[in-house]
Amino acid sequence: MVEIQGIMTLFIFSFIGIYMDVWFLLNLFSYKKRLFEKKVAVNHPSISILIPAYNAGKTIARCLKSLVKVNYPKKIEIIVISNGSTDKTNSIVKKFPNVKLLNLPKPNKADALNAGLNIARGEIIGIVDADTYVTRDSVKKMIGYFDDEKIGAVTSNIRVDHRTKVLTRFQNIEYMISALTKKLFTFLNSLYLAPGALSLFKGNIIKKIKFNSDTMTEDFDLALSIIKKGYKIQNSLNSNVITEIPKTLKDFVKQRIRWYRGFFQTTFKHKDLLLNKNHKTLAWFVLLFGGYLGILIGMYLTTITLVNLIQSLIIFIKTNYATTFFDSTYVSISSLPQYFTALYFPYQLINFLIIFTGALLVYTIILKAFRSANKRNYLILPFFVILYYSLIMFIWVAALFLELVRWKKRW
Repeated sequence: MVEIQGIMTLFIFSFIGIYMDVWFLLNLFSYKKRLFEKKVAVNHPSISILIPAYNAGKTIARCLKSLVKVNYPKKIEIIVISNGSTDKTNSIVKKFPNVKLLNLPKPNKADALNAGLNIARGEIIGIVDADTYVTRDSVKKMIGYFDDEKIGAVTSNIRVDHRTKVLTRFQNIEYMISALTKKLFTFLNSLYLAPGALSLFKGNIIKKIKFNSDTMTEDFDLALSIIKKGYKIQNSLNSNVITEIPKTLKDFVKQRIRWYRGFFQTTFKHKDLLLNKNHKTLAWFVLLFGGYLGILIGMYLTTITLVNLIQSLIIFIKTNYATTFFDSTYVSISSLPQYFTALYFPYQLINFLIIFTGALLVYTIILKAFRSANKRNYLILPFFVILYYSLIMFIWVAALFLELVRWKKRW
């Protein structure tokens, strides 16, 4: 009976994986013609761009050069908030005569953005990270969405810079998957993110809400607050921006720990969305089902796969080499409850193949939707599904642990 329960658990996970894949593909094909839709602006409101910069001496110049060249009918107000920087950030910004500089003593991103909001004069306020480079027509392509009074924010299509290493190539694929997913969420009125890599906001809304530092993801927090005010967030896949990404494993883990802890913090902060009848799709399907359940299943399957691999490795070593070193470990794994051993081969292999094949199909279609995706991306896609997402799941586990023990929050 216990073994049957274990097998049923795996097949329930497989069903959920297939359900999500089918949902994604159906929506992708249903809204195919609208993915890269163009919104021609009727009005051209004034715009202010805020750039929070913390020791951004290596990237701020390129960021500002890209913003100065932006094609827009009206002059864009650019405000850099140097947030406790101790490098050459301030001196570099001062070389741009039409850029305003605020210098704050302590590094706190939310405080920096709020300081910028206090002096920004634009009807539309944009947020751009100091390591992001904006393409010439990106703002112009985004602004048309604000002709709809129900739109409170518009996000861009974030592309990856420096795709030379395996880790950065994996992130490039992830960003394309994320971009298309965000666009599909807009058709369900459930886009819940407005990242700092160029997002535009209605000034009167964002100035009322402001940024908070009680979570590690102030952009996620702001986006949910906008939605709760009755506004929608749109996405423009035509508006490309390029962002710097972590190039080393250490920097990557550090970034993702902050993101994932911020996810837990922000969703818990806005848990009242679960009782809001106007946001059932966002709360129950996107955040709870697609978010939390997907994370938990990913953690669970990754752990089971790891234990299975360790057991197989031990058997291989004991079979081919005369050693008793692993005996105690092997006995510990072999004595697991029957429920867990039921999750091993062949059931675990069947489940893995179902989820792997479905993910590979969906991601291949996504890469095809982005014509810039090259053949090398297709070749590394299987490794992306297996290796990269296993790494992601381990980081989710670490982030959950750090959040549970209340590890000190860092900006």
